[in-house]
Amino acid sequence: MNHIYFISRGLNVPKKVEPTDPISIREKFKKSRHAQRENRLIEKQVKEALYEEYKYESSVIQGFLLSNGKEPEYASIPTKPHEALSILSNRSQIYNSEWKLDANLNPHLLPKPIIFIHNPKTAGTTLKKILLKNVDISRYFHKDAHPTPSEIPVVLESTFIFGHMKFGLHYHFEQYYKNPNASITVLTREVQDRDDKMTPYSYLAVFREPVERVYSHYFFLKEHIDHPLHSQTMRLPFQKWVERSPIAHNEMCRRLVGITREDSTPDDFQQQCLHRLKHDIKFVGLTERFNETLVLMSHYLGFQDIHSTSENIGHVKNEYILTDEDREFIANYNSADVALYNEAKLIFEKQIDSVGREFFEKELQIYNEYQESISSFK
Repeated sequence: MNHIYFISRGLNVPKKVEPTDPISIREKFKKSRHAQRENRLIEKQVKEALYEEYKYESSVIQGFLLSNGKEPEYASIPTKPHEALSILSNRSQIYNSEWKLDANLNPHLLPKPIIFIHNPKTAGTTLKKILLKNVDISRYFHKDAHPTPSEIPVVLESTFIFGHMKFGLHYHFEQYYKNPNASITVLTREVQDRDDKMTPYSYLAVFREPVERVYSHYFFLKEHIDHPLHSQTMRLPFQKWVERSPIAHNEMCRRLVGITREDSTPDDFQQQCLHRLKHDIKFVGLTERFNETLVLMSHYLGFQDIHSTSENIGHVKNEYILTDEDREFIANYNSADVALYNEAKLIFEKQIDSVGREFFEKELQIYNEYQESISSFK
């Protein structure tokens, strides 16, 4: 089955109202209530399964720590990396990157399905343009929200999944594989169980310095009148919005732990978040180092064309400058995200080292030069 699946935010267009049978309205209401109950039940099952998985993985890590005196390597670092590539002996590999598509030559290449968690305000619009130039569109799923249970069959038929979703979609893949009577037949599963017993699925995410991310999100909502949260945001001054809005409270960690903005955070919330980052996320990018992120990502996804121009840049925030007091205020509401980001920066450097820093820096230089040449023609 070929499909292209996009669900994105759009303007509400008034529709002509037709007379409706009252019985039909009641039936629709009953079905809607039933679907909501089913959705809540499934969400509860997923959350419980994720927490059990977290506890199991934590016990495995403790055992590894006792036996080896250290934790396992980050999930985004291949267990058998190639030796750092020599620029002199591999110069052709810098200019011709088709070898990155071959897992025998490129140990960083991730197995499908790819699940890319798009944290809001982390250069996702630009990233999406690049994805669309490189992925199989017929097996690509994108949505500006976490998929509903009714959309999961389409997710399961996809090899590349991207959007504002939470960690945990692999639960549905595993449920499918355990069901011998499942009706879905078009599905790619390249992932294999890992030796360290951690989640084998290919989760990716790009992270942004939390204070800047919250700041950018606030003014994005003010600028975009079609966004459901626009009116609420317009009514609140900046610090009041940070204080009252769940969207400004550890948004990135909430997605990694697999909970919504409305859910209360568990006592071990930060520990769960850091666990997922270190042991289950297979690629870590940084918005502040976006060009480097794209070059690194080409190793993990085998992308051949990573050139693009920046998109979705906000303009309203120029009217307001963050003070030191603002920064401290935001950080206090995002302590888990601050810890997450600090760890993500360490992982990012390790990823560069695993590719080969000298080779990577040469790749980056060539990429930046090409980007500058594109900009000069604008």
